[in-house]
Amino acid sequence: MILGANTLQIPLIETAKKLGFITVVVSPVKSEVGHSIADISEICDIKDEDTLLAYAQRHQISGIITDQTDIAVRSVAYVAEKMGLPGIGYETACLFTDKFRMREKCKELGIPTLRYKMARSLNEALVFFEELGSRAILKPVDNQGSKGVSFIDTKEKMIECFTEAMTYSKQKEVLVEQVAHGREFVVEGLAIDGRFINLNVGDTYYFNINVPYTQNTRSLEKLITYLNQFIENWISCVEDLKKGKCTYLPFDLSDEYVGFLKIDQNSEFDVLITYGYSTSCAGYNINPLECKNKFINDNEFENITESFRKNKELFIKELKTSFIINK
Repeated sequence: MILGANTLQIPLIETAKKLGFITVVVSPVKSEVGHSIADISEICDIKDEDTLLAYAQRHQISGIITDQTDIAVRSVAYVAEKMGLPGIGYETACLFTDKFRMREKCKELGIPTLRYKMARSLNEALVFFEELGSRAILKPVDNQGSKGVSFIDTKEKMIECFTEAMTYSKQKEVLVEQVAHGREFVVEGLAIDGRFINLNVGDTYYFNINVPYTQNTRSLEKLITYLNQFIENWISCVEDLKKGKCTYLPFDLSDEYVGFLKIDQNSEFDVLITYGYSTSCAGYNINPLECKNKFINDNEFENITESFRKNKELFIKELKTSFIINK
């Protein structure tokens, strides 16, 4: 049994079929593409644990799984535990899908956490917000994909965002948490019989890119298109430069700073190129496809390297060789 039938579950469904399994695919939306390739299709809320158990018993399943969604994790564990199938256990699933319970478990195990408080009312949230110094992250305790998550820096914003956060919480509970700064890493792996097998370590960057590149529309072709647009913007910025003017080209989009190439046209034919950074803006506020916007003031730029001179036309030519595929 596979919970979820959207595009992100297709590889899982197809792999199960190739391995010779009869696939029972369950989701609440009949039009989702996974139902068309499943051997057996059931329409059900994937959070409805008892109904899912009844379907699983009826079809006498030999295993249950999900992928690319947190919402179904509890249901998978519930059915697996009730039917004696392999799984992570229902209690573990609840810990990993409830941000408050997860942090409480970390505290119990001596794992350092940020300051946090679970709130069921706006007044509770406001009181702890003030204890934190009027800067906090507000989030539902039991949702995924950053739905209902907000950065709060004023009392008015807490009042405005609290209702939205509660809307996204099935349990009608939110977490008010201390703000953390720094680099974010993602570690992914498998835990089998108490042994962790690492699969990936990723450095996460967030940036404000106004393009329809979502989990349902991802493709290599789209990514290449956006990267080429990024290069085109750089070229356009350099081509438009006039003598005595400069532009800043963003490329290192961190949560705490943005790395820029400063391009300064100091003569009719040459530019000065300097690598540096600015802490006056954060990567998640930068749209790298809008380089013509001046993101920082000249006095906010800190150079890391000495400037070097380059012929402007040669620099543009080199940028054009950076296009991906045939351009």
